[in-house]
Amino acid sequence: WRRALISTAGLRFEPYAAVRADAYRLQDVLTGVGSATRKDEMARMLAPAGVDITYPFFRRAGDATVIVEPVVQFAARPDAKQVVLGRDARGQPIYLNEDSVAFEFDETTLFRANKFPGYDLYEDGVRLNMAGRAAVMWDDGRRANLLIGRSFRSERNAVFNARTGLRDKSSDWVVAADAQPIRGLSLFTRARLDSDSLDIRRLEAGANVANKYGSGFVRYLTDDFDINGVRRENLDVGGEVNLTRNYGVTLYGNRDLARDAWVIRDVGVFYRDDCLRVDVIYRREDTIIGRLLPSESVSVRLTLATLGGNFGNR
Repeated sequence: WRRALISTAGLRFEPYAAVRADAYRLQDVLTGVGSATRKDEMARMLAPAGVDITYPFFRRAGDATVIVEPVVQFAARPDAKQVVLGRDARGQPIYLNEDSVAFEFDETTLFRANKFPGYDLYEDGVRLNMAGRAAVMWDDGRRANLLIGRSFRSERNAVFNARTGLRDKSSDWVVAADAQPIRGLSLFTRARLDSDSLDIRRLEAGANVANKYGSGFVRYLTDDFDINGVRRENLDVGGEVNLTRNYGVTLYGNRDLARDAWVIRDVGVFYRDDCLRVDVIYRREDTIIGRLLPSESVSVRLTLATLGGNFGNR
């Protein structure tokens, strides 16, 4: 349940509440300690509630509209019954987590009722999420956005992995910005900064370009600790060129900058019309320490415009 209330002065309140029930049956699940497994059955009830408060300010500046908006979210949840598989050598609990392994704390998760994207782990306790948002929108279609935010909680929460920046009472800072300075070009960046030193813990930046001849993109990512606990730094580049109205070629590459090696290289051809798109893609995945041997493959991908999905055979 969620309801929006707006005062005569423009202050916006959105109280919300939810109820969720989970039932688990575990069988032959690894506990995280050697090859030990366990089985169990359990159920839990989850009931978050809170309120979002925003107060946007608008102003015209020449041919642009400037918006400044402070955002505050108060959230309270009873202690959740986490699914504990066992304990490690230090006596710390090992939680069941099969659907939130790749979780990242950024502007897209700052105001989620439960920051975990899956069901296994659940964010409980009392917390306050705060951010400042600003936007400039020009009448000719150009735009720019900026967000700076942080999360505070009443108690330290060890359910979060240390790499997320959410375990302590005060979270890391999240910063995000995007812009469209000219038609056909868009830029974005997002970062997570250390709560004390403001050092960059994770940074992602990229650009997209498109015109009648084709489109392209570039992405850069650096992360102090990825989901495997090692430093990651990579570069994604790709694009497509329209040879005719219906036919074109595609290129893609992923480079591991930490190891100075290409991980994936793709080249393909495509056909498209108003109803469908067919891609034939040759891919080479190279040898990287700790990964499989080099491999080569050819994929055929069908995308239906009316469904928005694709089907692939290799």
